[in-house]
Amino acid sequence: MKKLKNEQGVTILMALLLVLTAAVVSAVILSAALSAARRVNGDRTAQQNYLAVSSAAELVRDSIRTQKYVKTVITETTVVKDTATGEERTEVKVKTEELCPTGLMGDWLTDGARNGGCTDTITITLPDEALPPVKASFSMTGRGEGNWGYDIQIAFSLTDAGNADDCRMTLRLGGIVDESTRTFTDGNTGQSRIDRLTITWGNPKITKGVEGNA
Repeated sequence: MKKLKNEQGVTILMALLLVLTAAVVSAVILSAALSAARRVNGDRTAQQNYLAVSSAAELVRDSIRTQKYVKTVITETTVVKDTATGEERTEVKVKTEELCPTGLMGDWLTDGARNGGCTDTITITLPDEALPPVKASFSMTGRGEGNWGYDIQIAFSLTDAGNADDCRMTLRLGGIVDESTRTFTDGNTGQSRIDRLTITWGNPKITKGVEGNA
C-alpha cells in the first residue's frame, strides 16, 4: 500500500518564503532609491547655493569696477577795488562738485568715499528666482599712504546659511586715488584753483571663504 503525500503545507511555506524575500528586496531597493534621491537633492541644493553666492559676488564686482567717484573743489580768489575809497579787498568763493557712483553699489561707494570708509550689510536678490538671496557685508577702508586707499572687502553668504558655510566667498578690490591741482590767473585781479580727487576701484579678486574680519 502506497503512502499518500500531502504537499500542500510545503507549497504554502515556499510561497510565504518567496513573498518575504520579495518584500525584503523591495525594501532594500526603496531605501537605496530614497537615499539616492536625497543625495541628488542635496547636491542640487549645494549647487544652487554655490551658484547664488558666486553670482552675487560677480554681480557686485562688475557693478563696482565700472564706477568712479570724483570730487572737484573750485576756489576763485578775486581782488575787488572799492571805487569810492580806492581800497582793495579779496573775495574768495568756493564751489564743490561731485560725480557720484551709481548702480547697485552706488550709495555704498559714495558714502565710503565721502567719509573715509564705511561698513554696511545688505541682502542681494538675484534675477534667477530659483536661487536663494545672498547677504553681502561691505567694508571700505579710509585713505592710506600715497595714491592708495578706499580698499573694499565684501563677504558673501546665504541669508539663511545653515550648514552651507562652505559657500561663503570674499570679494576684494583695491582703491586707486588720483589727485590733481590746477591754477589759473586772470591778470592781477583774480585766480582760480581747481582741486580734483578721483577714486576708482580695480584688481578685483574673488576667493572662497571669508578672509580677515569680513
